[in-house]
Amino acid sequence: MIIAAVALSLTGSLPARSANAETSPRPTALAPLHASGVAIVDDHGQPVILRGCNFGNWLLNELWMMDMKGPDDPKDQWQMEELLQQRFGAEEKERLLSLYRENWIKLRDFDIIKSWGFNVVRLPFYYDLLEDDAAPGRLRPDAFKWLDRAVDMATQAGVYVILDMHGAPGGQSTDQCTGHGSQNKLWLPENRKRTAFLWKTIAGRYRANTTVAAYDLLNEPYGNHGNEPSDSMLVTTMDELIHAIREVDQGHLILCAGSIRGISVLGTPASHEWKNVGYTEHFYPGLFGGVPAVETHARFISLDLRAKIALLQQWKTPFLAGEFNVVFDKAGGAVMMRRYYDIFASHGWAATMWTYKMVKHQGGRQPNNWYMLTNLDDLKIPQFRTDPKEGIESFFRTLGTMEYAQDDELRMALTSSQPPTLTLHEYPFVSGPAPQDRLPVNWESDDLGGPFIKGGQRVLAKDQMEVFGAGRDVFEGNDECHFVSQKAADHFELSAGLTPPVDSHTYAKAGLMYRTGLGADAPIVIVCLNPDGTCTFAYRRTAGARITENPMAPAGRTRAVRLIRNGARFEATALGGDGKPLATQSADLPNLAAAKGNVGLFVLSHEAMLLSKASFTDIQFH
Repeated sequence: MIIAAVALSLTGSLPARSANAETSPRPTALAPLHASGVAIVDDHGQPVILRGCNFGNWLLNELWMMDMKGPDDPKDQWQMEELLQQRFGAEEKERLLSLYRENWIKLRDFDIIKSWGFNVVRLPFYYDLLEDDAAPGRLRPDAFKWLDRAVDMATQAGVYVILDMHGAPGGQSTDQCTGHGSQNKLWLPENRKRTAFLWKTIAGRYRANTTVAAYDLLNEPYGNHGNEPSDSMLVTTMDELIHAIREVDQGHLILCAGSIRGISVLGTPASHEWKNVGYTEHFYPGLFGGVPAVETHARFISLDLRAKIALLQQWKTPFLAGEFNVVFDKAGGAVMMRRYYDIFASHGWAATMWTYKMVKHQGGRQPNNWYMLTNLDDLKIPQFRTDPKEGIESFFRTLGTMEYAQDDELRMALTSSQPPTLTLHEYPFVSGPAPQDRLPVNWESDDLGGPFIKGGQRVLAKDQMEVFGAGRDVFEGNDECHFVSQKAADHFELSAGLTPPVDSHTYAKAGLMYRTGLGADAPIVIVCLNPDGTCTFAYRRTAGARITENPMAPAGRTRAVRLIRNGARFEATALGGDGKPLATQSADLPNLAAAKGNVGLFVLSHEAMLLSKASFTDIQFH
């Protein structure tokens, strides 16, 4: 997608005098949008590429975005409001919050995002704007003051808005970005009912408003990262919210987020009879998973995005990349951001980077940042616990008039007529479906834990096969992998030549495994390789426990592995190309002494939507 360059100064400064500038005459109403297969289209059926940013920290405060990260700073919006109310009373707290919201985003900010070639804003908001916990199920008297203000300014600027419930009643995770961290209580029936009421009310208000492009139902419904809501609970919750909206609004696009494992847990919209529904996820490779490096993004683009694109095309479902940011200059910075926007646009996806604006003590654009723009000059950011009310009020007023420093490198990368040059390594992609060759006598094949993509095997000879597997991992007590195995007694020896698994993820694994049963939480013993060839010995003593792991041999040296059991004693060996042991480790596991189970070969991709594979040769079982 080619975006025309904009006529803005490259000095990095956007002056205060533009704060009250109005756009030229009110533009024609924006076209209503809806889903059509994988595309988002207007009322003439023409595809519309939504490309923009998030207005984070406006209608839901994430205090790190105002450089508040100290031990005495409030940790989330709830703590901030409690603190202001304790110090100044309820009425003054509300007045101060109103003053802040009047100034964090003004009409000039919508004009600025248009100057970046953007046509949409994702608008994170806190349910507390609409409904007070003291009166659940009843709207505040001024419930729509701020959403209306945002939509009205967007209409004046000719910019679409995606309404994003960033914090739902009870909280959809334990994160501070829900507005009240450490809760994760959305999943209670009463809170789901409140959320459905709010979405029905929102949809009733905006059903005829074409500036509103979509309803993003729940931001990052991730639970508490390890005990996330079940797939069925997430689907049930989304279904309740969709039905509530459809009672009053048939026309607007609805966006559903997947769990921390992604959208694959949702299944197709058609399978739930959801109409005019798309999906959304957030992408932060190198920030939350992997290291901040160009290669991390190269892997993500080659593998994860390719798999997601294929899935959405199969499901005929539109998509919003609701949040993403490279952040680190060493990971590609502005040039990598342009690559992401162009990839998303080439597949019809909507895309909104995080974030538009942050403020900080030190003025000016700094490297390795999250923002499009920030304060030009140094800024006195108050201590909410100790500073006088006048200082806090002055800070809030300053937010609406201060001069901006924009990230000109990012702006130029995103608006240039030709994308900056960026060459990325392409990673091998294991295309599915996995082969399902008939196994030799006494061998069986299982997809443990029900991974989204079914694994398989290609039998090359009696003692040689390729094993294909998806699945998240086998380390956290809820295993997902493909397992080719035989029944095992309390004494055995299994050995095989082994190649490292195809590099679907740094923590993809292939190797030998014994387990007491085929349940996802069973006690296990493994010896395995990662894609770089690092060899590891690991075991789980009791059902559901996190695994204990011990490195064995350095990357690239192991050519074969062996696993031996003698009652309660398990021994793993890594062997070199000459067949001689590189390292041997053992463990006495009395909890497994009387267990009979299965032993065999396993592979996992560590990515829900990808397959990995590894070759096993000279397979010997005694």
